[in-house]
Amino acid sequence: MWDDLKKTKPLPPEAVHAEAGRSEKIAVLAKVRASLRQSLEDMLFLPVAEEGMFMAELPVLSPIAGTVSILMTEPQARAMALGCYAVQPSDLTRDMVQDMVAELVNTVAGNLVASLLRSDQLFSLGLPSVTICNHIRHDHPQATFYIRLGNDVFQLVIAGDDLLGCIFG
Repeated sequence: MWDDLKKTKPLPPEAVHAEAGRSEKIAVLAKVRASLRQSLEDMLFLPVAEEGMFMAELPVLSPIAGTVSILMTEPQARAMALGCYAVQPSDLTRDMVQDMVAELVNTVAGNLVASLLRSDQLFSLGLPSVTICNHIRHDHPQATFYIRLGNDVFQLVIAGDDLLGCIFG
C-alpha cells in the first residue's frame, strides 16, 4: 500500500483550488475537521470535541498598521477571567469573559506597539472585537506566537506588513 501511495502524483494546486469554490468552502472546512477527527480518534484513540476558540482582534491603525489577535479556548479564557475579576466561578458571566479577552488583546497590542516606537511617539489602536471561531484565515502575512500559561497554550497572532516589518526588521 505504501508503495502505491508513493507512486501517486499529487493534484496540482489549481485543481485543488478549483474544487474548493466559494459555494463549497463550508464543505471543505467540514472535510478538514472530519479528517482531523478521524485521524485523532483512529490512530490515537483520542476523543475530539469541536469547540470554538475565543478570538480577540484589535486593529493597529497608526503610525504602523496591522492586527493583533489572541486565540484561546473557553476554559482558558474563563480561568483568566476568574483571576482577573476575583469572583466565584458561578458568578462569572460570558460577558465578563469576553471583556477580559478584549482587554487582554488591547493591553498586549498597546504594549507591543509602544515597545516598537519612540517613547514620545503617539499611536492609534482600533476597538477590540471578540468572536467565537473554529478556524482563522488571514489574507496577509502573519506571525503566530505560542504562549504557555500554566499547563495551557494560547496563540498571539501578529498580522500586517507594517507591524511585522517593525518587529522583524
